[in-house]
Amino acid sequence: MSNKKVLALICISITVVIWGLSFISIKISVQVVPPMTLALLRFLLASLLLFTWLRVKEPGARMKRKDIPRTLLGGAVGITAYFFFENNGVKLITASEASIIIGIIPVVGLLAESLFFRKKLSFIQIVSVILSFGGVLLVAGAKVFPAAGAGVNTAGYLFMVGAVLAWVVYNFLTRPLHREYTNLAISCYQTLWGTLLLVPLSLFEFRLWQPIPVNVVFHIVYLGLLSSALGYFFYIFSLKVLGVTINMLFINVIPVVTVVAGLIILGETLSPLQMAGGGMILSAVVLSVNRPSRVCT
Repeated sequence: MSNKKVLALICISITVVIWGLSFISIKISVQVVPPMTLALLRFLLASLLLFTWLRVKEPGARMKRKDIPRTLLGGAVGITAYFFFENNGVKLITASEASIIIGIIPVVGLLAESLFFRKKLSFIQIVSVILSFGGVLLVAGAKVFPAAGAGVNTAGYLFMVGAVLAWVVYNFLTRPLHREYTNLAISCYQTLWGTLLLVPLSLFEFRLWQPIPVNVVFHIVYLGLLSSALGYFFYIFSLKVLGVTINMLFINVIPVVTVVAGLIILGETLSPLQMAGGGMILSAVVLSVNRPSRVCT
């Protein structure tokens, strides 16, 4: 195995840990900082680092005028809307549950391609779709359905489903841009737009603003610099070296990291039904991406 591949494996492993722990940081931070204000603070830091990196790596990078509307819309959906749903969702349910539900994004993407782009699903992909949605029903249903736990607010789960849909839409919006721009340029400009759009939403929360404790400041810095910026750097490098399939198999471990961290740091627990649902979702995503001959790298 080459040194470059070993380095890529190390990078994707670190990324999995960073992104898995990000749900813990959101859960802790959102108890003190309002959801949209948290997103704004996080992406102000990320925007600064991404823009600096873009100027160093691609000093001549510019977005063409014709692509600005799509870039703006991508930032609005992939940053502003996604983190509206995710931060509000994580505030209402456990970090573990939120991470597991986010894990169905690849499978929902497959289903969307089939419904809107007439891409035929294989038998294995159909099984993965059924498994993933059955898993979500178990994860959420164990606390929502009266038979398992009456009086539980379903809003948190609905917010997380909204985050899943926002990210799938974002991927479709962004896809045409990859023909003309690098991943770094696309991410940078969409992050800048998304951050700008977070400003008015954050101002609506000004009555909820309060002094931020030092430990929460640490979590915000972690989310902005490590999760949104450094994790992205590592992910892109490993994607180029290892390819989509191997990267996605590593990314599937993120909910496991979150569940373990939630247990150790936050004292969260999952019921047997929820653990079974999480296993179904993990299995579904592995089935949906483990098709080397049909994956573009």
